[in-house]
Amino acid sequence: MELVISVYKSFRKRKPFTIKVLGHSYASIKRCLEHISQNIEEKSVVRVEAASFAEKLDLLENGILLTFWLDILHRTNDINKALQQDNMDLSTTSNLLSSLAQYFQYLRNEFDQYEAKGIAGNEKYIERRSTERKRHFGEPNTEVILDPRKKIRSQIYLPILDNLQTEIIHRSEAYKTGSALLEFLFNLKKLSDKAILLNAQKLKETYMEDLDERFPQEFSKNS
Repeated sequence: MELVISVYKSFRKRKPFTIKVLGHSYASIKRCLEHISQNIEEKSVVRVEAASFAEKLDLLENGILLTFWLDILHRTNDINKALQQDNMDLSTTSNLLSSLAQYFQYLRNEFDQYEAKGIAGNEKYIERRSTERKRHFGEPNTEVILDPRKKIRSQIYLPILDNLQTEIIHRSEAYKTGSALLEFLFNLKKLSDKAILLNAQKLKETYMEDLDERFPQEFSKNS
């Protein structure tokens, strides 16, 4: 029982292991939480917390986000495994990360699919109302019921993808730049002394804090 409650707490932090557990055992966990919430032998605080989370599992928005995160974790795990290969180079690393960024871009148009898949039992969004200010006498009621579907798509789903894509593109470009700077090291025999010196100079200028001022000249002599 304590394990299930810990699953609830860690899910709020979106830990990968927790998301996978929920995805594979969604119905079982929900039944377990409902059982805990009705068990009079449990502490009141535990029953209330279990009931609260069981209720949240019924919401369509949580089913959408769960299936969404499962797909993201699956794809990023595949990329991560590929990056761990012994023969991985900077150029290939950049290309793999670029493909991951393209995948995130593709998912921007897949919200309807996640809504359709969802999780069994998740049929309704939670209805939210805009915060209503105090009205003056005779002023009409202008309270707006927010469209939960649009809200979750524009304020949660898309921002998650935008942040992921931005971060991955940044890393991909960093590896791409590094690959271009270091490429000459694998072609020293084919390059002239002048070309080696120019490339060594670019490398030094990029990593000024790591390479000595005399690096280009010393490197070209040693090569």
